[in-house]
Amino acid sequence: MAANGKLLKLAIPTAEELHRRYMPFVNGGGLFVSTEANYQLADDVYLLVDLPSETQQVGVEGKIVWVSPASARSHFRHQGSNSGVGIQFIGTNAPTLKAKIEKILAGRTSVATPTLTL
Repeated sequence: MAANGKLLKLAIPTAEELHRRYMPFVNGGGLFVSTEANYQLADDVYLLVDLPSETQQVGVEGKIVWVSPASARSHFRHQGSNSGVGIQFIGTNAPTLKAKIEKILAGRTSVATPTLTL
């Protein structure tokens, strides 16, 4: 777990939802996690992810690289999102999680499909 004890959990039931949350533009990969909790840029966290078609959770150390506070909620309302954080995958399990995500998303992503990030 992250040194400061911040644990986040994310269940992603479909490849479409995974596409909405995945951040391929982040070095090493990352995910957007909806949360009302307050986080600061560079906070260390530990993320547990349930991926579509996977039977076991995947855990990864992460660093907060994106913060969408509650005040930004109206900007994203058309996409059905809320406040949250972008987490960059770091640590030894980061390449494994990134590879699993990209395997699930292979051939499914489209620039026309809205996401919760950029």
